[in-house]
Amino acid sequence: MLRILIVDDEPVIVNSLYQLIGESELDVEVSRSYHAYEALEVMRTKRIDLMISDIRMPGLSGIELQRQVMASWPYCRIIFLTGYDQFDYAQEAIRGGGVLDYVLKHQPDDSILATITRAVQEIAANRSVADRAVETAARLQQTMHVLQRELLRRLLLGAPGDAQEAAAELAGMDMTFDFQSPMLLVMALTDDWEAGQSARDRELLLYACVNIMEEYLTEQCRSVSLQVESEAGHRLIWLIQPEAADPSAAEGGWASLASRLPDIVEAVQSACDRWLKVSLSFAIGSERCMARDAAERLSALAGLFPTGPARRRQWLIRESAAASMALEDERDARVTRTVQRLQRFIESRLHEDLSLSRLAELVHHSPTYLSRIYKQVTGESLSAFIAERRMELARHLLLESNMKIYEIAVRIGYDSAPHFTRFFKKKYGITPQEFREG
Repeated sequence: MLRILIVDDEPVIVNSLYQLIGESELDVEVSRSYHAYEALEVMRTKRIDLMISDIRMPGLSGIELQRQVMASWPYCRIIFLTGYDQFDYAQEAIRGGGVLDYVLKHQPDDSILATITRAVQEIAANRSVADRAVETAARLQQTMHVLQRELLRRLLLGAPGDAQEAAAELAGMDMTFDFQSPMLLVMALTDDWEAGQSARDRELLLYACVNIMEEYLTEQCRSVSLQVESEAGHRLIWLIQPEAADPSAAEGGWASLASRLPDIVEAVQSACDRWLKVSLSFAIGSERCMARDAAERLSALAGLFPTGPARRRQWLIRESAAASMALEDERDARVTRTVQRLQRFIESRLHEDLSLSRLAELVHHSPTYLSRIYKQVTGESLSAFIAERRMELARHLLLESNMKIYEIAVRIGYDSAPHFTRFFKKKYGITPQEFREG
């Protein structure tokens, strides 16, 4: 699922765009920030695919924000909000990279939404890295020296004595990865192949998966990977460290890596599924370890994957949350109860913030996973359910109460009466006042 961040120092602009996107057909997760520094804080904790930002803001301009965003998330794309007198700023921003478009703040909602929709479609199309990944698979195989692969295999799969020797030999080799420093571990598992695929086809697809992962990791950290085939299926293993930095900033590097890694893995899982048709389940280690302890930590990660029919589903398991995820998601009945609980919460709080990220926190799932299971259970999107319940309450209040239009707008979660009126008319063909009088 693509993630959008709206940034503007005018709350009415942010909130109007937030509701406009939320009530559209776009399957995206939307966050909002009311100044540039708040936006940077959001981007330190999760991946953002599209940022919609004002160009001129107090404290930190949109163009300066663009530079910092591109340094952290180079695949993020930007739409700038601008006024009539800001075209010079827009042109400078476009030269800075990452900018897909810009829109005038006074444009009609349909025009703004069309621009955002085009941007989302372009981002989705550009994520087709599969061809490039497959083309570079052979190069990856050549650059991974046979000796290094054998040492990695001994390190991760061998006996304790072999692992210690392998760690020492790897530490002495000319590699960017530091085998004498702590590392985080990530494991991916798949045994769900399409009928008729040869062993060579599978090998190339797995190399492509590794390439996709490394495209994301290269900008954030250092890593090495290993592919292993076993009775449990094909396993892909990554050893990951932050980029080399000032020792005084080391803890900050680890904290940043730990917060970003789930988003990176989620993006890789989605890309492999969409472009390669390879269904990968991931387990992300929660604790750093030294090379000599990597085999033991990998064994613990392997034990997190479900067994039986549940294994056919895609899983994204964080080691620290593995127990709660297994209890919550193992049975379809539990998933249904989660959806029902969510619906009751929404119906009782239609006037509150019902963003996907907030609802995901409520039920202890990722926004992408929540969106997927909700649609699987109900057949409709979560945003469609929220919009329909809000309109149902609006119709009831228009007919059965003396509340003013702006009071009804606030009661059902709209930040302004004009925005409520536009959406009501778009849905029913008449304004709220005409509905009340009719």
